[in-house]
Amino acid sequence: MKSFLEIGWQKWRDFYNMDQLIEKLKTLEKSDLYPFHMPGHKRQLDITINPYAYDITEIGGFDNLHHATGVLKNIEKRYANLYHAKDAFLLINGSSGGILAAISAATKAGDEILIARNSHKSVYHAVLINRLRVHYVYPTMLHFGINGSISPEDVRAQFQKHPKIRAFVITCPTYDGITSNLEEIRKIVKSYDATLIIDAAHGAHFGLDEAFLPNDAVKYGDLSILSLHKTLPSPTQSAILIDNSKGELKEEIAFYLNVYETSSPSYLMMAAMEYALSFCEPTKETHARIQQYAGWLQDFYEKAKSLKVLEVFDGDEVPFYGKDQTKILISTRKADGFHGENLMECLRESYHLECEMAAAQYVIALSTFMDTREGIMRLLTALFSVDAKLQRTEEPKVFDTVIYRHSVKRFELYEVREAEMEILPVKQAEGRISGEFCYLYPPGIPIVAPGEEIPPHFAETIEMMLKENMQVEGLADYRCKTIKVLK
Repeated sequence: MKSFLEIGWQKWRDFYNMDQLIEKLKTLEKSDLYPFHMPGHKRQLDITINPYAYDITEIGGFDNLHHATGVLKNIEKRYANLYHAKDAFLLINGSSGGILAAISAATKAGDEILIARNSHKSVYHAVLINRLRVHYVYPTMLHFGINGSISPEDVRAQFQKHPKIRAFVITCPTYDGITSNLEEIRKIVKSYDATLIIDAAHGAHFGLDEAFLPNDAVKYGDLSILSLHKTLPSPTQSAILIDNSKGELKEEIAFYLNVYETSSPSYLMMAAMEYALSFCEPTKETHARIQQYAGWLQDFYEKAKSLKVLEVFDGDEVPFYGKDQTKILISTRKADGFHGENLMECLRESYHLECEMAAAQYVIALSTFMDTREGIMRLLTALFSVDAKLQRTEEPKVFDTVIYRHSVKRFELYEVREAEMEILPVKQAEGRISGEFCYLYPPGIPIVAPGEEIPPHFAETIEMMLKENMQVEGLADYRCKTIKVLK
């Protein structure tokens, strides 16, 4: 008979040898799978440390994030200097915590707020928990199947219609890298004495080299939230909140960061955020690295113009304000029977390239200045190889124009949370008031939000998205067969 110790060890060994997270990470680390996805360090940093030796709490001499006066305050000052800003706050639970804090600091319960409809779900959550009355401004739709810029004229129209709006939240750049005219938008927002909050989660690399990517978000925003981990050599969850409100909101921001962030921040993460500065602060080495990377991208885009079926978005054919070229968008809309998910799977399985996201008719390959030339050329070579096997269709489809429609709002988000609900099959819910979100993730743009009428053909849209292997989230029913509606 086996002893208790032998049985215990056997169970542990069996558990360890299963397909567990640490084993999967070890396998990934040893593979040649190249990352065209976040985090921005692209697994290119090799620092041999024992993480447990650096994992501490707020002991003497190591400062306190929520009352920073020493070493952590120095990191915040360096980030403020990097972005030519007044103040910076380290965020250790991603941009989401910063967005919650920024909106909470700039508004009070019952205030009116304007948000871009293509905002991240954390913006909607902030509207909900702060009991705000929300208005929407919609981006243009581009032929490529992505959300375009927010028009300053549309922003002005909303302020003229609702002059008591206290804050405007805009995503710039978007998940797809599209920017808006923030200079003109700021003039409009400030003429109504409102706060401009910019979700620049995907733009932490903007401003590191003004000739390559100008830093409009921090320059024109009162409050800007940047995810360091998305495009800089910093670990997942690391972000910063930039305050250029001339000190008007500083105390409120600090208060709400205490509310939304953990009281036990990771010193490992904050040390990594400090280390990331060594790759970003203005030095000859930083400038040379970014310029070299910009040259690789320019070469990539120029050669990609020769693709026959696949398209790489360069913005030459469609109207929008600006485009972040580090977000490589590859369209399959002209490929017969071949969609975004097919391309992403093909790049992964056949060419060992893991991209950021697949939509119905395009794939995002996220690049950063931590990429290698070999990696970028591997992607280009793979695209030409795939392209040669595809047939061109003369009737390209743009699914997103079907998915995203202007919605009819009947109730505020917070009113819905307090209302009685019932569950209906999705096919029977058209015209009823939705009790929950339904969105594609990433990036998390609502197809319908709580308090809105469920639009015509909603069930068909859900069915189409699932058929295209698009990730539908928000509904309590993960099968997307039922939806909560107001009674």
